[in-house]
Amino acid sequence: GAKLTLLSVAQVPEFIETVNELDDATETARGFLRAAARRLLARAEAKGVRLETRLEVGHPADRILAFAGQSGADLIVMGRRGLSGVSRWVLGSVSDRVLQHAPCPVLVVR
Repeated sequence: GAKLTLLSVAQVPEFIETVNELDDATETARGFLRAAARRLLARAEAKGVRLETRLEVGHPADRILAFAGQSGADLIVMGRRGLSGVSRWVLGSVSDRVLQHAPCPVLVVR
C-alpha cells in the first residue's frame, strides 16, 4: 500500500539574468525526472507500488523539506554526491541539511 513520490528539484541560479536560465534549469530537471520515472515505473508497478513524480523549483534542501512536511512523508530516501573538504564547505550539503531538519527518518544512499 506504499506510495513513492519521485521528487526532482530544479535549482534556480542565485542571480538569474534571463528567463532562459530558469527555463533551462527547469527543463533539465524535467528531463531527469522523465528518465528516472521511466526506469522506476515498471519496477514499482511489478511490486504493486504507486509511483508519482513531482517537479519543484528552488533550493533542493528547502524544497525537499517543504514537500516532506506538506505531504506527511514517512521516509525520505536521497542520494549523495560525496563532496568532501573545501567543496562541501563552500557548496554545502543538501543531504546534511535534510538530515538535520527532516520531519521524518532519512536514508542517504551514496
